[in-house]
Amino acid sequence: MYYNVKGYHGTKTSIANEVYKNGFTYTKYNIYESKKERLPNDLGFGTYFFVDNDNIVSKGYDNAKRYALKYKRKENTDAVSIIVADLTFNENHFLDLDFADNNAYYLQIQRENENLAYEIWSQSKNDGHKNRKIYDGIFIEMMIADLEEKMGITIQGVKKDTFTSFENASRSNFYNGTEISVRDHNCINVNRVSNL
Repeated sequence: MYYNVKGYHGTKTSIANEVYKNGFTYTKYNIYESKKERLPNDLGFGTYFFVDNDNIVSKGYDNAKRYALKYKRKENTDAVSIIVADLTFNENHFLDLDFADNNAYYLQIQRENENLAYEIWSQSKNDGHKNRKIYDGIFIEMMIADLEEKMGITIQGVKKDTFTSFENASRSNFYNGTEISVRDHNCINVNRVSNL
């Protein structure tokens, strides 16, 4: 069985055009061995997409647009775009962190590895991501490594309802979107680039 969904990725227009021609790339490294590297994002390594969710008012396209306008338009002269793609995952290689069992497993990893996560965080690259002091991406990388070793599979993507600060609030307990971190770029089929 496969999980198919439309994804929306907000970025600079120059990057969107490059991705449309050549596909996505991202850097992944071993969190246990690296020092002074950037921390993994909140859902671990991968390329991030907003997706629609019937339980959340904000739509995936709208969130990608708001993200691009706030975080990718560094100067008023920067053009931004939305990459629209079909995402297809083998359900046995897809991690939905909103499922109760997966959430409980994440919390177990978190409890057992709090000190190690702090150690990894403290040795990471000193940037804005580190300043947020959120260890979720570290714990998710630990969880994925554990799952892949125990089950002999490769996780293609990670999904979670999330909060992204588009306005002035930096954090909230209320979700305003659903995101997928795509770890296997073979799961991405770019349809088009929508310029804003």
